[in-house]
Amino acid sequence: MSNSEDTQDSQETNRDLALLAWIKEFAPYGVFTLDKALRVQSWNRWLEAHSALGSSEVVGRSLTDIFPESAGQKLNGPVERALRGESSVLSTALHRYLLPLKSPFGDRQTPWMRQTARVAPLHFNGEILGVIVVIEDVTQREAQAEILARQHRRDEALSWALAHFLKSNEPRKTVRDLFFKLAEHLDFDSFFLYLREMESGVVRLYTVGGLSKELQARFIDYPLLVNVAHENEAVVWNAMDQRPDPQYFAFQEAGIRSAIALPLRVAEKSLGSLCFASCNRAVISGEECELLSTIAQYLATAVDKDNTNQQFRRINEANQWMGAMVESSDDAIISKDLEGVIKSCNRGAARLFGYAIEELIGQPMRMLIPKIAKTRSWTSWSAFGPEIASSILKHFAGARTAA
Repeated sequence: MSNSEDTQDSQETNRDLALLAWIKEFAPYGVFTLDKALRVQSWNRWLEAHSALGSSEVVGRSLTDIFPESAGQKLNGPVERALRGESSVLSTALHRYLLPLKSPFGDRQTPWMRQTARVAPLHFNGEILGVIVVIEDVTQREAQAEILARQHRRDEALSWALAHFLKSNEPRKTVRDLFFKLAEHLDFDSFFLYLREMESGVVRLYTVGGLSKELQARFIDYPLLVNVAHENEAVVWNAMDQRPDPQYFAFQEAGIRSAIALPLRVAEKSLGSLCFASCNRAVISGEECELLSTIAQYLATAVDKDNTNQQFRRINEANQWMGAMVESSDDAIISKDLEGVIKSCNRGAARLFGYAIEELIGQPMRMLIPKIAKTRSWTSWSAFGPEIASSILKHFAGARTAA
């Protein structure tokens, strides 16, 4: 081998050593190697910083000895495949993390660092000496993705609720569909809808879902949920399975651990309450409370609109009924304004006075005084109001005196 070739090999070796030194000291990801017996052979500075374990504490030991929790992360399979020459990528979708390293967020919801890991055979001169593992911290990326996913689910739920409540002729019955829609994302097991009756004003259970009929009977007049109708804000009950107060007994009997009850209000009107409950979760978050409060407001608006429409329909039906009675009556029925001008009359009036209805509308009531006097319909004059009735009586009395 020539001197130039020796120099080139030496330079390549130096570059490889420099690269390894950089990976060991400065790489922004974790790198460690295992021998064929799966003992740690190297441990870079990134891992030292995030595990609080120096190289001297881990080299020569197995991962399960250093991190007993790692056995549950199913690392054996990818490592064994790497010793056979196969590479693997472990994603957060299945493993969340490979090594139990503390989360950079340091919160309870994310106690461990989310990681992707690449497990590959470590080759040298065509021989597999062991396994190399590269770990990347994806906690922040995963957290941002979850935030976006939650926002998407929130927007989807709000859009669905708004569209269905606005177009539904029976918004109360849409709540059951809404429950199944929310249960997909928020893990709810049951719901309760209480509505205030329009006639009596009493708040009663309208519908319930997710419970047996026997358990449903416990909630017909359940004060804890009925009284929410009088509140101005949502009421959240967390960890109810740990509360000894007897007022939670119905929830506990149904296996419910957490629940949120939302008042249905429009302005100052109390329309009822809506409750969603979970048997699996002990806590309902503030973000979920905000979402459900908005949906409850949509429902309250839709129910209030439907109540108003029902009132209009009843008034219209009553008016139609009264109109039919007036129109079919044989008695003369006439309405006038404050100036004594005829605004409407029925066929009975037209027949009695010998005019067409169109001829009477817009004419002064006084034009009918001679006609009224001839009919001698004393009992009907009061329908014309005190002033006209008095004039009619005077006119008729004068006519008889003159005679």
